[in-house]
Amino acid sequence: MRLQLRKRDTSIELLRIIACFFVICIHLGAGFFLNGYFSRAQTFLTCLFADAVAIFWFITGAFLFKKDKYGKVLKGTLRKVILPSLALIGFIFFLDGWMFDGVGVVESIKHAVWRLPSALESVFLWWVTPVAHTGQLWYIFTYVFLMICFPAIKAFVDWLEKSGKEKSFLIISFGILLLNDLSNNHFANFEHTVIGALIPAIILVIWGHIVYKNKDKILAKIKSRYFLIIFIVLNIIRASVLLFNYLCTGETGGSVVYWYSCFSLLTVPSLFLFFEGVMQRETKNRLANWLIIKVGSYTFMIYLLHELVIDYLKKIGLFSDIRHTFFTNGNILKSIAYYIVLGGIIFLIGLILSILLRFFSNCIKKVYSKCSPSRREPSK
Repeated sequence: MRLQLRKRDTSIELLRIIACFFVICIHLGAGFFLNGYFSRAQTFLTCLFADAVAIFWFITGAFLFKKDKYGKVLKGTLRKVILPSLALIGFIFFLDGWMFDGVGVVESIKHAVWRLPSALESVFLWWVTPVAHTGQLWYIFTYVFLMICFPAIKAFVDWLEKSGKEKSFLIISFGILLLNDLSNNHFANFEHTVIGALIPAIILVIWGHIVYKNKDKILAKIKSRYFLIIFIVLNIIRASVLLFNYLCTGETGGSVVYWYSCFSLLTVPSLFLFFEGVMQRETKNRLANWLIIKVGSYTFMIYLLHELVIDYLKKIGLFSDIRHTFFTNGNILKSIAYYIVLGGIIFLIGLILSILLRFFSNCIKKVYSKCSPSRREPSK
């Protein structure tokens, strides 16, 4: 069998897979406590997972500014992001009662029709999801708005490059997020909404662009294995900050555990540079590269579907059974096993569903292509 590798960066695709898995782990109930006590190890795991969304923004920046045509950016966003997201919202909106409340399909659709005007207002006017099991779509709405702002962001990025201000931007943007962390997010009030997430998203996108284009220069000076050490040490410091905050105030959380923390500006590039160095040495393994690229191409659909899958597993009781097994008199090893097992199950289910959806989508496209009058050969 001859494996055809598409022109995609294997390290980026591996990072995409890890980010998708981290998102799933966050929504499996990552937190700070184990057996009723604040756990440093559990908090460290939560800090690892916290960078998931930051990784997605970083990846976006790695390739976004190679595009020059605004129309092409919008067309790609419509085809690859907006239409799949609207299809998911529509599917869940009309069939939520059937899947989760035990009513018939017709009854579920009838009930949804009554709520349709307010749902359309939520999506197109307020840019918020109107249905359950789609809380992750704040990221999609922010992504779309960021693409709408593409000309202004690209002009700023071009100015940074031409004026030699890229290092200044890195320092200043890091300082802004650091100041926000020190104020526990009272300075900037970032949040998971289109407006509240836009500024840190743009910062991470530009960091992704700058780091990616300079990756070879960086790896020529610093060996990739050191970036793994940096990634781990930074997250240990991050977890220690959360522990200190808990000991001093009795409160858990804080802005440092979110993707818009200044820590993410260092941990995400470190993780990328580690994988980049590893994959540069492993270029001969074509099967592994093909598999990473293939799975990576499905991560967006897995991201869209994962909350629906989690909620359905909760409905049938599998979620609670596995959680009870691993967390009854649990320890950190059981906690790690819980995320690997249940996170792996959800990722695999999402992957299978994504493969099936792409297969059906390709079949529909082929049928449309054959039946479309504009594509038929003119009769002789």
